Amino acid sequence: EWIPEGDTVFYTATGMMHQLNLDVIPIGSGRRLLDRNTFITCSSLSVVTQTPYGAGNIHNIIAFGGMQYDLSEQEWNQATASFPQPGSFPGLSGSLKGSSTWTFLPGTFQEIQAISKLESAVVHVVAYSGAEAVEEQIKALGPQNPPDILHIATHGFFIPPDHGEELDVMDRSGLLFSGANAAWSGKPAHGHEDGILTSREAANLFLPHTRLVVLSACETGLGEASGYEGVYGLQRAFKAAGADYLLMTLWTVPDVQTAYFMQYFYQSIADGNGIETAFQTARTLVRKRYTNPYYWAGFVLLH
Repeated sequence: EWIPEGDTVFYTATGMMHQLNLDVIPIGSGRRLLDRNTFITCSSLSVVTQTPYGAGNIHNIIAFGGMQYDLSEQEWNQATASFPQPGSFPGLSGSLKGSSTWTFLPGTFQEIQAISKLESAVVHVVAYSGAEAVEEQIKALGPQNPPDILHIATHGFFIPPDHGEELDVMDRSGLLFSGANAAWSGKPAHGHEDGILTSREAANLFLPHTRLVVLSACETGLGEASGYEGVYGLQRAFKAAGADYLLMTLWTVPDVQTAYFMQYFYQSIADGNGIETAFQTARTLVRKRYTNPYYWAGFVLLH
């Protein structure tokens, strides 16, 4: 009651609050908090004064999706021929070895196809899919080709502490790129990155000029909550890499609803709206189609 209706509220979360979407809390009469106020989730309240929220035009988008999680040696060699061989990397493959492998996500390929259609005289789009969407590609991003938006549509993983005790907290979450099944099953290909981008590796990417990172994958917003220090995982990683905003999911949103959300979001961006306005527009439009919060409340935007 002490916050006037219609005001914008900037807040930071602590502990398990990072894994909740406050906007969805019912306030009676069929309304939710997002119907009363605009809530902006911040990694730190210092960002409020650093950047005029929602401002800034988007001119350059790099998108990854439609990953091919199984690659032949020939496909891998062709995809990575222009990249130097990776240096020695601590063998996380054995620790991350899973009981099953990752399957192709057709919805993620459709996502980046839709994003590619935004190509215009104002917006330049580069999309990587299939064998091209290898880990080497994202690690090659640097000051010569910084994206305004980096969109990654793929499987994400989060290993709880009791299932990955031998791993450091930043090695228990990450994203899967093409060819990842080899390392995930304990048989990493030699001379290539392993296709498993851990949060530790993501934190070392060069993204100081990137306005937004979109992680369109299951549970990309999850991580290990550590009191006032925030969430150790992909949230912390991409903020450490320099991104202004992160758009993530707290649970697996079905392909159809994800496609609608991304379509509305990027159309709003193409119309010249800021990131926060585009996010709120997309969420509102998906909510009109599907009243069940399961289909739209999983998307969260972190500044």
